[in-house]
Amino acid sequence: MAICDAQNTLFENAAFIPKDIYNDYYELDIKTNAFFWKMQEKIKEFPPIGDALDETTVKCDKTLAKVIEMELGEINKKVRKRMESLAIIQS
Repeated sequence: MAICDAQNTLFENAAFIPKDIYNDYYELDIKTNAFFWKMQEKIKEFPPIGDALDETTVKCDKTLAKVIEMELGEINKKVRKRMESLAIIQS
């Protein structure tokens, strides 16, 4: 659900997002969706034992999740930097 909300927010606000930041978020959205569907397939192929997947089947997935998390952090830093450069005009 959160993935859909983030994707919808990105698309709905595309006209107001600087192109480079939009492209960064869009690329991350593609990676996140691919990761989500990969995990869905993995769960079907290797059903969880108890509440968790076998550690050997998810090691590289944990690494990819960390990469996605780091990329999101970098994009957010770029947004914060852009926001700091904006001037507020008071009338």
